[in-house]
Amino acid sequence: MGSSALASPLVKEDPQAAALEIRLLATVLAKAARRDLERRLADQANCVGALPYAVLWLLSGRERTLSELSRLLLVTPATLVPVVDALARNGLALRRQDPFDRRRAPLALTERGRELLGRVPLLEGSDSLVRAAAALGPARLAQLLRLLRELVGNLTAGESVLADVASAVRCLDVGRGDQTLASDEDRYESAAV
Repeated sequence: MGSSALASPLVKEDPQAAALEIRLLATVLAKAARRDLERRLADQANCVGALPYAVLWLLSGRERTLSELSRLLLVTPATLVPVVDALARNGLALRRQDPFDRRRAPLALTERGRELLGRVPLLEGSDSLVRAAAALGPARLAQLLRLLRELVGNLTAGESVLADVASAVRCLDVGRGDQTLASDEDRYESAAV
């Protein structure tokens, strides 16, 4: 890509202009990742879309409540109720009752849900975002991740979000057999050395 395409048209010292550019670039990245996932889901003729898949993926690490899922997915609990209802109806997730707190109803992944996640990985090497990240090389990718973490950490409740992201990344299995990834930072830091 030419240097003119990489040059920002925005004034570098203007935080508001930079925030707008970050927002637009983050939207492009999110749409690319969603498009790749939706392609895989369609190829498998599954009855779930990207949001139900994200719920299943988050449940693969451990049981979670509706409020935990809504916080992690940045959607309201009301948005997730019909999604969770459909997952339960299709036998992909199960509502449990907390024996110590009757108000708490954690959701769990069923064997059928686990099988779906096994057939449709969250990421594949052919995904546009994976290829774009690989093109940066290990050192620049590690730098990008550090800067993104710092940016998110500066947001309100950013530290909590970073902890949630780190927890999700630790349980990520992107089709590398039974290997569980310690964290993306560990991988990229060791690759950069």
